[in-house]
Amino acid sequence: MRFGSAGEFMYVASNHQIGLRDAAERPDKIDAADGTSYSFEISEPGVLLLLRNGAPFQHFRCDTVKVADADALAGDIVLSNAPGMPSLRRVQRKLR
Repeated sequence: MRFGSAGEFMYVASNHQIGLRDAAERPDKIDAADGTSYSFEISEPGVLLLLRNGAPFQHFRCDTVKVADADALAGDIVLSNAPGMPSLRRVQRKLR
């Protein structure tokens, strides 16, 4: 996932490990090729709404980890289910 300051958002998923160089270059190429645009809104503190082509796509609770715990390290973002949504726990780690 990559977020921009103007609300733009890019998302790349793979069943295989992505190298650091590919991770940096690939989102732009994929976004240009598929014609789909992603953006996000923070409707209230800690609530993240992802939009695909301007329509609601996914809805999460969003927390930044302060101290390492279980599968998350300090600085990771944990996306979990928003009220009324299916159970979820996704840990996002910044590529270094």
